[in-house]
Amino acid sequence: MLKAITFDFWMTLYRDTKTALEKRKRARRRLMAEFLLGRGQPLSASERRRAWDHANALFDEWWQRHHRSLTTEQRLRVVLDRLKIRHTPRELRRLSEAYGDFSRIAPPRPIGGVRETIPLLAERYRLAIICDTGITPGRVLRRILEQDGLLPYFRHCVFSDEVGRTKPHIDNFHLALRKLRAHPEESVHVGDLIRTDIRGAQGAGMHALLFTGITKYSRRELQSEGRGVPVVSDFRKIPEVLKNL
Repeated sequence: MLKAITFDFWMTLYRDTKTALEKRKRARRRLMAEFLLGRGQPLSASERRRAWDHANALFDEWWQRHHRSLTTEQRLRVVLDRLKIRHTPRELRRLSEAYGDFSRIAPPRPIGGVRETIPLLAERYRLAIICDTGITPGRVLRRILEQDGLLPYFRHCVFSDEVGRTKPHIDNFHLALRKLRAHPEESVHVGDLIRTDIRGAQGAGMHALLFTGITKYSRRELQSEGRGVPVVSDFRKIPEVLKNL
């Protein structure tokens, strides 16, 4: 009998609009330019971009190969070190907090069907979130969930910047299940990425449900990589799909 559901955050519960994403990018670029100018280092946009490319490549390597998460502060330290900019721990911390807080100014939005379906699922199942974070840290995502009235429905949130691991590391799934007091075989994880969400859930002994409402796959990809995994493209249909697990 199914007792618990864990959800991915990005592209499963929430998505970015192009407008919000661009607004955050512009604000962050402006903040970095002002930070550097204040230190007498008005570096060009291309120099800053190369430093960010290096930091992002390192982030992707840790995420994909080592299943580890670089926090925003760690990524910014890589950027500043690449640019040879001296900084104090306090300055780095404040810069990191400002970078993350821009997501509250231009926040992502719940995917269609989430607002009405999550309360219904919470009446029957214990819910949690397992999320790999990027620039926006878990503390900010919690505030966004709270502002949208969704946070109370989730009994626990596992954010990679807080636990230091990313999906598909099974420890993230097992941590969520311990908080939900549920066994893997009586739990399901819903997410949009086969490599992280589906493989991680399966490795942890859970059921898995692939959400394709935003992230799209070809028929060949679903047949080869997602074989045997139930697929749902409309969030509102998740309760019905779960009855068959």
